[in-house]
Amino acid sequence: MTAHPPAAAHRALGRSRGAVTSVAAVSVLIAGAALTGCAEQRDSDVYTVMNSSTDETYHRWDADAMARCGKRLGVTIEQQSVPASQVMTKALRMASSKSLPDIVQFDASEMPTFADAGGLVDLRTLGLATDDIPEGIVDFGSYQGTYYGAARSVNTLALFYNKDLLDEAGVPVPTTWDELRAAARKLTEGKRYGLALSAGGAEDGVFQFTPFMWSNGGDESDLESPGSWRRSTTGRRCCGTGRCPSPRSTGPRPM
Repeated sequence: MTAHPPAAAHRALGRSRGAVTSVAAVSVLIAGAALTGCAEQRDSDVYTVMNSSTDETYHRWDADAMARCGKRLGVTIEQQSVPASQVMTKALRMASSKSLPDIVQFDASEMPTFADAGGLVDLRTLGLATDDIPEGIVDFGSYQGTYYGAARSVNTLALFYNKDLLDEAGVPVPTTWDELRAAARKLTEGKRYGLALSAGGAEDGVFQFTPFMWSNGGDESDLESPGSWRRSTTGRRCCGTGRCPSPRSTGPRPM
């Protein structure tokens, strides 16, 4: 919630809401949209946030964060939570009736749909600086060169290793992709694989797999592109030679 415009900017905006501003959470990514321009008259000191925090604990945590944010800005922020699967549908329906809340939080992957509907405002027009925000996060919250979504939270990935297994095999901790491949080769024995990735068909597998593909210059819309896992040197050398389990073996299993 720290992506709200300062109080001065809030006062300057008033309540003429003609478009929507996106204050987003990325990562996972939850994108938010702060709106300007609904038809109905509303209290100038009360802002509404629509999110998917239907779980009691998350709802309470978000409410606490909004209360702190509202106190800093001198406004009241109210929370409206709906199931995650309904956020986009409900937001688009509310947009058509000009009854949108001030802020909508949704996955960053859904932001282009809302932007194409013409409901978002460039956050930079509100004076939101991005100097201290990593470029990749700003890019993730942007669509067609316009910065719509400010990250509320961001996920990242890391490779973990079993020091005991490395020591037992006399393998130093790998610090390069070549060293990782060599370590995976040496540690692979029978049904024990030197490298394990989440490669299931659910969103968790996508989130964990795509950074490897992107770092090799791959494109998810073209799996035959040079940097894709199927075509990449890393993919062929690791999984193509049996050093990591197949997606089928790591995917969901029936109970």
